[in-house]
Amino acid sequence: MAYSEKEIRAIARDIVSKSKGSAHVDTGRLKRSISFVFDLKGIPTFTEVFYGQFGDNSDLEENIKALMPSGVAWKLIYTDDNGQPYQVVRATASGRASVSNATKATTPKSLGIGGIRNFLKGLINGKEKN
Repeated sequence: MAYSEKEIRAIARDIVSKSKGSAHVDTGRLKRSISFVFDLKGIPTFTEVFYGQFGDNSDLEENIKALMPSGVAWKLIYTDDNGQPYQVVRATASGRASVSNATKATTPKSLGIGGIRNFLKGLINGKEKN
């Protein structure tokens, strides 16, 4: 059965509300981090701070697996303290799940001082030309 975007959006809202309701309150950051959007391909993408996956802090992943209809692809992104992707869980329409860590290119530490200098040189040179 094919689901419309409206139906998937309603299911995703339900998943988020249930997950926020059962999340443990530390400073409220975990609850505020639980959300969803539709990416450019129309795949529902859920986000949460990375420590939500440990212990019984949050049931977001379990709620997604239980409530999302089979045949619907989804994505779950755990973020670090700076909001950058930490770990990505993907589920295909067939139900196969894959977990990948964020690549070094997306982490702020990998930029290094040389990368920052090159970036700033580009900005300065670009402004001089204009």
